[in-house]
Amino acid sequence: MSVVGVGTDVLEEARIARLVDSGGSRFLAHWYTAAEVEMCFTSARPSRVAATCFAVKEAALKAIGISFPGPLMWREIEVSLDDAGSVTVRLAGDAAVQATRSGVVRLHASTARTAGWLAAVVVAEG
Repeated sequence: MSVVGVGTDVLEEARIARLVDSGGSRFLAHWYTAAEVEMCFTSARPSRVAATCFAVKEAALKAIGISFPGPLMWREIEVSLDDAGSVTVRLAGDAAVQATRSGVVRLHASTARTAGWLAAVVVAEG
């Protein structure tokens, strides 16, 4: 296997917190899958989970080589986080089709957080 693409994203956690606070469930349902929304609401820090998912989704789009397609495509990228901090990315629908066309077989993701900022890196393997 070889690297097909790499994507990164850095964002301020407070920016997503403001969106979660102002838009609540409506904002989350617009950009996140049902499983991601549930993960946010069952977390002690919903905005941190939302920010992590947002950054990973953005990095995944870049790694696959897809330009910003709007909310529908973003809901076709599902991020899951475990208690140990491991990140898993699953693709569905058009996102999966476009990834396959680009030769992507698997996505690897990692995140880091410091002083209110969150970074995500996704490597697309082919």
